[in-house]
Amino acid sequence: MNPSQNKPFVVGVDGSDQARQAVRWAVRAATLREAPVLLTHALGVPDYYAGVLPPTPKVLDAVWARGNALLEEAADFAKSLGAVDVRTHIRDESPNVVLLEASVGAHALVIGAPEHSRIADMLVLGPLAPQLAAHARCPLVVVHGQQDEAAEGPVVVGVDGSELSERAISVAFDEAATRGAPLTAVHAWPGWYAEAILAEPLPDWPPLERIEQEILTDRLADWSKKYPSVTVRREVVQQSPGAALIESSKHAQLVVVGSRGRGGFGGLLLGSTSQKLIYHAASPVMVVRPDETGE
Repeated sequence: MNPSQNKPFVVGVDGSDQARQAVRWAVRAATLREAPVLLTHALGVPDYYAGVLPPTPKVLDAVWARGNALLEEAADFAKSLGAVDVRTHIRDESPNVVLLEASVGAHALVIGAPEHSRIADMLVLGPLAPQLAAHARCPLVVVHGQQDEAAEGPVVVGVDGSELSERAISVAFDEAATRGAPLTAVHAWPGWYAEAILAEPLPDWPPLERIEQEILTDRLADWSKKYPSVTVRREVVQQSPGAALIESSKHAQLVVVGSRGRGGFGGLLLGSTSQKLIYHAASPVMVVRPDETGE
């Protein structure tokens, strides 16, 4: 058994429908790898109070009771989906602190996607997802869509030639092999960017497309040898990477992308492509960071 199979899938639980879909996704992924599911809830009780009256013991008891009830409900739901090894974890710090700590040693950190129609989601989960994607110590999965209908379709990976893109390719092949799914590798090359570098108009697109296809094929060749069971489809499009991957997500069961591509600032910022996918993808998105553990 691969040692990574013993790493838990950590799920952020907050009682929302989105979190419920995240639990559903994590249970399926963990079952495929015979891994535990760790359900995590952050109470968000501040460590100190600046000019604000601290909560009374009665209020704190109620907050803890609600958090434990949410975790118990989520655990029952996970078990009803067939999860065998379900664990729970509750802390009183803020969600970003609790989830970032829980990401250490995890196979993936899984959260539900924010709903744009709810102000609370945009204020809380909205900023939280990019923070986790930029700093978590494992891949972050942001779950979009109804997971009852999300088991079909290919695994899609964004390829831009960067080092993180290569790591995303590795993760995507592993996900596709584990799921018995085909892999679609998407390389998007916006024409305006190339023209700015070359300081002249692009030649006709079809010849350039063939060249990019050959480069993409060469970049995937070794991975195809390592994962011979995975059927690979290559797509080269003259489009912005974010738009191309969002379109591909409409027919995917998972999109894998690096946390930043070419032009990233050493991990200080989350790349624009991954950030767009976090908010606008139609399928679950896995954001892969550098392998800081060396594993």
